[in-house]
Amino acid sequence: NIFREYAKRGIERFQKGDHDGAIADLDKAAMYNNSQPLQQRGIILYCLGRYDCAERQLNDDIRKLESMKFSKAVDLRLWRSAALNKLGKFEEAKLALDVENRIGIPLVYQSLFMNTTLLFYHGDIPVDEMIDIVGDPRDNDLPGVHFFGNFFMGLYYDSIGEPMLAQAFLSIPSESSRYPERDMWYQVPRFLYSQRFSESS
Repeated sequence: NIFREYAKRGIERFQKGDHDGAIADLDKAAMYNNSQPLQQRGIILYCLGRYDCAERQLNDDIRKLESMKFSKAVDLRLWRSAALNKLGKFEEAKLALDVENRIGIPLVYQSLFMNTTLLFYHGDIPVDEMIDIVGDPRDNDLPGVHFFGNFFMGLYYDSIGEPMLAQAFLSIPSESSRYPERDMWYQVPRFLYSQRFSESS
């Protein structure tokens, strides 16, 4: 399957730090099968600062994933909202979250934490309340609330131009050993952090 080969190689190149090569391979994967979601491409494009391309990819992936009617693509909606914030489209960024659940798709297992994160991005929950939900790093983080909570809070503050808060929150997942080195979630926080703060750290 040519699509899978290019998608796999693109992710492997991203893991090795070849970000331009990763995008080139993921572009080719999309050419061979544009019916499959390719969310890694949108995430990498966001980290590289190519927000317009990232937003289009993420929007397309949300549509494809949610057409299956299994669950709401909450994480991709957060990424897309962040990309729209970066483009200065703040009202559209809020609409992209679909906090009213107009699409009528259940949140399933991740409902409580991810729905709360949607509300935080929407401006309905204060940061202090989110910090309480995210919890103490010394607690057992089996479901990943501390890791992902800090990551998505950092992503939000990055998207609205609050670098000090973004750095504070993103530093936690970027230093975490929760995932093995070859995992996308090991790479993404470190890559985003290095893109934004390597010169100031």
